Order: sequence, then C-alpha cells, then structure tokens
Amino acid sequence: MIKKMIVIGSVLLIGACTSGVKVFSDPSIPIEVKVGDRFTIELDSNATTGYSWVFDQPVDETILRLVSTDYITAKSGLTGAGGSQVWLFQAIQPGTAVISLNYERSWEAELPIQTAGFIVYIK
Repeated sequence: MIKKMIVIGSVLLIGACTSGVKVFSDPSIPIEVKVGDRFTIELDSNATTGYSWVFDQPVDETILRLVSTDYITAKSGLTGAGGSQVWLFQAIQPGTAVISLNYERSWEAELPIQTAGFIVYIK
C-alpha cells in the first residue's frame, strides 16, 4: 500500500512539474519553441536490461539548458517491464540546437542499438 502511494505521489509530482510543457518523442519532428519555453523529450527505455539513453554529444548550453532528467517506471509495476527516460529542457536564447542520444550499455564498447537525434529551433 505504501509503495503504491509513493508511486502515485511521484506521478502527481512529475505531472505538476511538467504541466503545460510540450512532450516530444519522435526525432523526425523538429522541435520549435520560444525563448523561455520548457519542453521534454521522452523515450522508451528499460533499465532492467542495462540499456539507457545517453547524450552522444553535449547540448549547446548557451542556447538550451538541461533542467532535469528522470526515469519513469512502467505503470504495470511488473518486474522487468520497461519505462521511459525523460529530459526537461529550457530554451535560453534564439538559435538551433541538436540533441543527440544513444541507447547503449555504458560498459560495452559496441555501437548503440538505437539512436535519436532531435533538432530544436528556438525563436
């Protein structure tokens, strides 16, 4: 019961923090925001496999700031079930930024099994 209450509280807190914030999960769609706007990128992930999304290159912090990142477990609560990784960004000044992510295991030297590249246009 306590575990369920913690999960529900976490979901409500995340929802309150990101309400009104646009969520993007398709790298083929350009992200268009204004200076000061906040937006999130959310990608399917499964931490139980050892894989996670990592930045392929640093984000240009002169125009785009990473505010927070989080892993959200699946609502099913089943062991081994996937979830999603979420990054909250804020647009700092006009320009174009690229957010390049790799889905990989940190200890393996092999190529990532998946990549995602988001283009962000800040007006």
